[in-house]
Amino acid sequence: SIERCNDGLPHLRSSYLISCFHLSKCQSPIPPSPHPSPFSLMIQFLLIALLISPVFSAWNINDSLCKDRANPTTGKNECEGFSHLCSIDGYSVIMTQECPKTCGRCGCVDLPNPSSGITSCSSLRDKCNDASYKARMAVQCKKTCGLC
Repeated sequence: SIERCNDGLPHLRSSYLISCFHLSKCQSPIPPSPHPSPFSLMIQFLLIALLISPVFSAWNINDSLCKDRANPTTGKNECEGFSHLCSIDGYSVIMTQECPKTCGRCGCVDLPNPSSGITSCSSLRDKCNDASYKARMAVQCKKTCGLC
């Protein structure tokens, strides 16, 4: 929020950034309001939304926009060479973000078991909320678990 010093000159103060445009001239600032302004709350909400939106948008990528990203160093799409990582814990999230087309993560689908080629998600529905399986089910069985 922008506050005014007793001398009438503005300075910026927030919980994340403290900067006085004229710190040496500002002898006694007017104390900040104990209640955040609606504008301040809106800015904080937008910053949080921007930080977390890539995480959630990676799970349900629009089919028309679904494409693998190119390696920024080489400019080439290298996803097919890493497709074996799509279903491996620890790699599935980054692979969904970088290689959604190769990993079959475009739209809301249950993924097949890599060894059998068949999805068994409907028979595993009870595991959707089981703490031990929840992360894995969110990747493999997002349609069955109602995550998209």
